[in-house]
Amino acid sequence: MRWTIVLYIIVAALVCGCNEERVPVAFSEAMLADSVALGEEVGAPVCRASLQLVTIDGSAAAEDINRYVLRELLGVQQEVAVNEAMRSYVDGQLAEFTDIVREMYYEDLAYGQSDSLDMEPSLQIAARYSYDYRTEASAGVGRADSVVCYRLRAYRYMGGAHGMSSERWLTFSLGSGQQLTWQRLFGEDFEQGLCKLLTDKLMQQEGVNTMEALHERGYLYSGEMFVSDDMLMEPQQIVFHYDPYEIAPYALGDIDIAFSYSELSPYFLP
Repeated sequence: MRWTIVLYIIVAALVCGCNEERVPVAFSEAMLADSVALGEEVGAPVCRASLQLVTIDGSAAAEDINRYVLRELLGVQQEVAVNEAMRSYVDGQLAEFTDIVREMYYEDLAYGQSDSLDMEPSLQIAARYSYDYRTEASAGVGRADSVVCYRLRAYRYMGGAHGMSSERWLTFSLGSGQQLTWQRLFGEDFEQGLCKLLTDKLMQQEGVNTMEALHERGYLYSGEMFVSDDMLMEPQQIVFHYDPYEIAPYALGDIDIAFSYSELSPYFLP
């Protein structure tokens, strides 16, 4: 088993304001990368796992935001230092790989069949079981310098034709540390109205004006529009994010539906 570790911290200070008061906010970036092999033989399958994390300093709500990120996005339940939380997250991914893959790999290796005449069976089987886990975060100030927009993107390759990616988008108030969800902005009773706005905006982005034309392009072919919980209040717009397969096939990739604030402000709760 071979382990490699990289850990570094980069701190960049930004300035934002809440309620006309300028408040310094620093975004700290840390990265941890590691790997594990299933055996000592040459060409044994390897799992590589990396985590790039952003934490926030300088705001009274920063601690609450960081705690939420570690708990909800990384699954760290107890209060620990950021580097410990990152180590636990990466170790968990590597352990999951060895627990799930080891038995299947050695069964295939014993069977020893190859799908290609150009590659030895053992090497082809090892390549089939080499996994890659990458998790990357980014953050910045959003609407009126009063919120933090936080993105966490996870990529998983576990064999097959392609990997899978997913994203979590979160908006936090710099004043209270609370997550600003669409339910808080519009109210749960406006869900149906927001779905219609999202559908109409998607049509506009795609340059079509009927549901049939939208279906022909692959959107909402097998399901109805829903309001994504992945929402950012960026400086100039509110954006809703959809992962592949949520409202369109994999080939169409990630789908982002954006509104100007003037388009949505009439529907905000008082």
